[in-house]
Amino acid sequence: MARRLHGALGGLSRPRSLNLPRPWPRRTLSALAASAWHSTTPLPSDPILGLVAAFKEDTAAQKVNLAQGAYRTDTGTPFVLDSVKEAERRVAADLRDGRSDKEYLPIEGHAAFRRLSAELVLGSESPSLREGRVATLQTLSGTGALSVAAAALHHVGRIDDIYVPDPSWGNHQPIFTGAGLRVHNYTYLDERGTGLDFDGMARDLAALPEGCAVLLHACAHNPTGVDPSIEQWGRLAQLFVRRRILVLFDSAYQGYASGDLDADGAAVRLFEAAGVLPVVCQSYAKSYPYPYP
Repeated sequence: MARRLHGALGGLSRPRSLNLPRPWPRRTLSALAASAWHSTTPLPSDPILGLVAAFKEDTAAQKVNLAQGAYRTDTGTPFVLDSVKEAERRVAADLRDGRSDKEYLPIEGHAAFRRLSAELVLGSESPSLREGRVATLQTLSGTGALSVAAAALHHVGRIDDIYVPDPSWGNHQPIFTGAGLRVHNYTYLDERGTGLDFDGMARDLAALPEGCAVLLHACAHNPTGVDPSIEQWGRLAQLFVRRRILVLFDSAYQGYASGDLDADGAAVRLFEAAGVLPVVCQSYAKSYPYPYP
């Protein structure tokens, strides 16, 4: 039967009236595939992440890992906190016992995770939370949050410029420029490079045009660890109100900086109380140092 059909349809396999294109030769396809990437060159290794590989390869007995800040054992390996182990145990137990599954989440993320994240950074007494004025999206850690926020600022908020402290985390600029934002700097460190030049910072921010966006590190400024005082945070909040500047907080160390979740979230809450309505990018990659109940 198959042979008779093949014979009957053989003359119709490529009718001229349909103008079916003939398959390209394999060599042509190979050339087209190569042409898209022929000028691509490897990027240099990340200077911080590269330290991890160098540490593992080093045979010195007294070596020290100076890469990312993380809890480590006396031998230099990552120290997995009991709270992390317990969280993973609970997740695995819920899956094993049928209390959870691997169904797709809504596009905005897990509802309970989003609610608790907003409460963590804004505080349970937040007026914005009580009045239902907070929108929360789940992303892939802090880098994902910054990428989504940058895209929203540019494509939805119609913002073209963002100002970041000098210095700032090395990935801020490529994330923001990749989203179409122009990145500028404002003064942060003093001339010695060991303290905050608050006067210079406030002067630069006060001169910014209305409607721009400014990135602030909520606590444990990366890479310096230098933060404004509570009094200075309050003054900055009032400055942002007067200048109608949108603030984007990068909060990667809440709880890790001081050991106190409320203290490390104070800057964000001061801005909310002043009426600035901050955008907050919250990461949990380094802020999980608390014992479970």
